[in-house]
Amino acid sequence: MAPQAPTPPKPANLERTHILQEILNHVDNYAETYDKVDYSALKQEVLKPVLADHFNPETQLRGFLKAFRHTLAYKAAFEEIPSPELKAQINAFIDDKPAKEVVGDKEFHLVSHRSPPVVHHFSLLNELKKLVIGEIELKTAIQDIFHPKHKHVKDLPIIYEDAGKKKIMEVRRRDC
Repeated sequence: MAPQAPTPPKPANLERTHILQEILNHVDNYAETYDKVDYSALKQEVLKPVLADHFNPETQLRGFLKAFRHTLAYKAAFEEIPSPELKAQINAFIDDKPAKEVVGDKEFHLVSHRSPPVVHHFSLLNELKKLVIGEIELKTAIQDIFHPKHKHVKDLPIIYEDAGKKKIMEVRRRDC
């Protein structure tokens, strides 16, 4: 006999506040299995402020980094960063220094850390940008082809709607 499928959640429970509250209420259940996660940072700096509508990207990002910095995945990713400057900036940020103090008038030192996934992500965005710009240019070119200023448009035959040739047929473009 096949196991019974879990009961789906009530539609009223499929909203942001309820979901975040459920995570907050049950996140400690994972403490034994995932003992390297700082659940206090996750709750105090990420979940509770968001639930209270006090979202601050700097606070939540710092909270995520604090929560996961002792995990194997974080340590492995951190070790792959070739820039000592960026590593120092990240550690200072995690240790509660404000982002403006960590980076000064500059940005995070990312020039020497170009991971293949990041490069791939931005190359896809570049291609999308080219397609959109190309589409706009193509639409403009098509509209221009049929503009009355061109000789080939002026030389097109006139088509009448009536047999007495009194009413010129109008052709209108329909935007889809």
